[in-house]
Amino acid sequence: MRHNFRLANLSGICIIFLLILFSCSETTKKENNLFVYHDTINKELAFTYGNELLSIFRYDSSLYKPFFHPVNDVNGSTLTRGYPLDPLPGEKVDHPHQTGMWFNFGDVNGFDFWNNSDAIPVEKKSHFGKIVCHDIDLDSTRLSEGLFHFTISADWLDYQNNELLLEKTDFYVSVSDSMWSLDRKTQFTAATEIHIKDNKEGLFAIRLAREFQSDFEKPSFILDSTLNITSQKIVFDEGKQGHYFNAQGKTGNEVFGTQSKWAAINTVIKNDSITLVFFDHPENYGFPGSAFARDYGLFALNNFGKKSYDDNLDP
Repeated sequence: MRHNFRLANLSGICIIFLLILFSCSETTKKENNLFVYHDTINKELAFTYGNELLSIFRYDSSLYKPFFHPVNDVNGSTLTRGYPLDPLPGEKVDHPHQTGMWFNFGDVNGFDFWNNSDAIPVEKKSHFGKIVCHDIDLDSTRLSEGLFHFTISADWLDYQNNELLLEKTDFYVSVSDSMWSLDRKTQFTAATEIHIKDNKEGLFAIRLAREFQSDFEKPSFILDSTLNITSQKIVFDEGKQGHYFNAQGKTGNEVFGTQSKWAAINTVIKNDSITLVFFDHPENYGFPGSAFARDYGLFALNNFGKKSYDDNLDP
């Protein structure tokens, strides 16, 4: 790529995003509040509201990146694709690196952190990086009812496990009767001279369930009722009704690559009208970010990829 910016030794950048998930169906006040369960053996942090699971933050060092999976709404409807962790019939089997909700990028010093997965052949692994969480710090007290804060420290490593970036991220989970939100503030410190090139694959992303898709009449390999991959590509549009929109008034596929302070997607799952919104912080590098919004269910906000979406934009 022609365009990049440099992060010199020991300097840093801070990236702040807010994700809000609205549920617009009739809800009843939960008898219980937000609870957090920490499994230190399996390296999982689970969030529940009432009797419903909101999400699980998975940070085991064997993973290629830490991520949230699944991501549910306050009524228990699952918003993320299950494949490849918890596959479901009817799901596409593309892009195995797109698991749950995550944060990474496609080109840091030439290493691809976005596409790394078990599907990458050993002979090509030298082109990929991974993110290893080495510390998680939970607040000893909840900040307030319905609000919880935790911090992680993670290393962005190249193929030879050399540290490129040190990540420190604060997460704030907030919940009410009809919505919950995830606010993340990520601070990067460079361990060496860093070049982050303009790349479409980033930054804060989620791979959504089939109900959020809008890629109608497009054949693909999917999982059948026995969770086997179909022998040929087929069209399976049952339940799809995703609708993208953003602050600029663009809708559908026009949202892809558009700079916007917020972008959203809406669908209906089990008569539950659900809206998911990404907000970009005005102080972020590259504000407003560009929406990496694909009709097959990938949704991301990317501050480092403007030229990848539109050659007329400054990097």
